[in-house]
Amino acid sequence: MSKIKILLLVLVFGGSVSGCATKVTSIKKDADVNIKVGEGYLLMAVDTNLNLQKIKISGRKSIELTNKDLRIGSNYILINLPAGNYSFERVVFRSARGRTWSNLTEGMWDFKVSQGAISYVGHVKVKTSYWSYWTSTELVNNISQAMVYMEQNFANILKSRVFEYHGPGEDNFLEVTNDGQSNHRKEQGAVQ
Repeated sequence: MSKIKILLLVLVFGGSVSGCATKVTSIKKDADVNIKVGEGYLLMAVDTNLNLQKIKISGRKSIELTNKDLRIGSNYILINLPAGNYSFERVVFRSARGRTWSNLTEGMWDFKVSQGAISYVGHVKVKTSYWSYWTSTELVNNISQAMVYMEQNFANILKSRVFEYHGPGEDNFLEVTNDGQSNHRKEQGAVQ
């Protein structure tokens, strides 16, 4: 009888732990209506030669990006999240060796989402060799490409929000390119 109780506890506890992350998908419409007070936009890209199963992100709201947005190639992901600090936790994929994941170095994968802004955090690059002998996972800053993507696909959201870099390290690109635009957006009443 006690073995059954232990098994039930393990199943209940295991199910509640695995169900903590909210599955999200990328915004598809260029309309600035999805954002709530206290939220901001997270912009990232995924560049991979694998079929990724999920990317887990922990923080103020734990989320899970699913294979709908994680196809082979380069894909941008734009979602709204509560403002706050976050961290990429794990990248899960299937390789020739079976289900595999990359545990990400603490501190190197941290970012923040600013209230009312578009927070670009980088390109998650996951590459593997032909026979899956090695896998490389890195977070790369390609802010100029991200800005072009937003201009071409989400011009309405971009024109009403401040675009910021909040991935690892510093980036002065926006200071140089947005010097006049930032002041113009503030004068027009863009949400900060």
